[in-house]
Amino acid sequence: TLFRSSTIQKIKESLIFMRNQHLEVPFIAFYRKEYVEPELNINDLWRVYHWDEKWTQLKMRKENLLRLFQKMQAYQYEQISADPDKPLADGIRPLDTTDMERLKDVQSDRKST
Repeated sequence: TLFRSSTIQKIKESLIFMRNQHLEVPFIAFYRKEYVEPELNINDLWRVYHWDEKWTQLKMRKENLLRLFQKMQAYQYEQISADPDKPLADGIRPLDTTDMERLKDVQSDRKST
């Protein structure tokens, strides 16, 4: 609907203010209100701020986990290459590219503003 797309645009604009211009929520609510009202009020802006913070945290965790997977895969390759005839310990399987792809496919593909 029109209201929904308008609200999404206002959220994007508020994220630009917060992330790119480093403006705080009260400043946006009082001095940039023409860009966010009537769809968003100060409570909505705080909600956007907190959800963006949470999204950023989850995105960083995903990136760190991917790096850890890559390091683990390299370590496993070194261990297997050193003694290819030695069986892996019980309950351990080598990481492969499908594991990496599954992690990359986890939904977090929002474009940064």
